[in-house]
Amino acid sequence: APKFLNLTKANVQIKKINRHSIAVTTDKLVKGLYLENLYGNLSDNYFDLGAGETKIITAPHEIEIKNMKSLNDFIQPKK
Repeated sequence: APKFLNLTKANVQIKKINRHSIAVTTDKLVKGLYLENLYGNLSDNYFDLGAGETKIITAPHEIEIKNMKSLNDFIQPKK
């Protein structure tokens, strides 16, 4: 269960490759990363991403991320 994970704030970076694709990377494990595009559906908009991993997201239309959330934003690290 996510509540047993030691999730911390991650630095998620989004790099635009072109109008129809982006690269998403992070420095720490991100669980349940949700991306919301201003112009419609993405090839993947809810996924986990490991530290140092890159995921390429595509769309048949322009990509402009208007919202991004993950479980890391809501679960406080264990003390």
